[in-house]
Amino acid sequence: MMECGGCGSEPGLENPKCFRNVLDVMQREGMPLAITMRSHIEKRYGAVASGTMGRMTGILNRVQNLQRQLAQTSARDSNCRQCAGPASARLAALAHCLRSMDMAGALNSAHALGSQGFGSGLPGCDDCKGMTAVQLKDIGSSAGDLEKAILRNAFGIVEG
Repeated sequence: MMECGGCGSEPGLENPKCFRNVLDVMQREGMPLAITMRSHIEKRYGAVASGTMGRMTGILNRVQNLQRQLAQTSARDSNCRQCAGPASARLAALAHCLRSMDMAGALNSAHALGSQGFGSGLPGCDDCKGMTAVQLKDIGSSAGDLEKAILRNAFGIVEG
């Protein structure tokens, strides 16, 4: 259960501030079975909402891990900066869209990650290119799963 009230706004996942705070808590503490927010009125969200938020935090965690890896790589080798910088910026855009409840932007960003080339052809690029491509594909796949979950839930599909 999340105790709310410090921000002064009504709790709920439709509130952008609450939405970001729930994502932050789930990134740190893991996925709960349900989400309950309480100030003067209690709101409970079940397993569907928790699962959707869990998918989002999974993507955010993968994005952060890859950004850390790209930062370390570019700090070790100046040749890597020309690839790592733009890739990191695209990852940051994806994370920003997720945190600001822009699901269309997030899904578009995630789909674009896999389609954009990575690697400059310089010595040492092949290893990094391969590892990064796998992680970008994983982020794109997770975004696809998130999109399917959102659509299933929007139409009330209980199996599929």
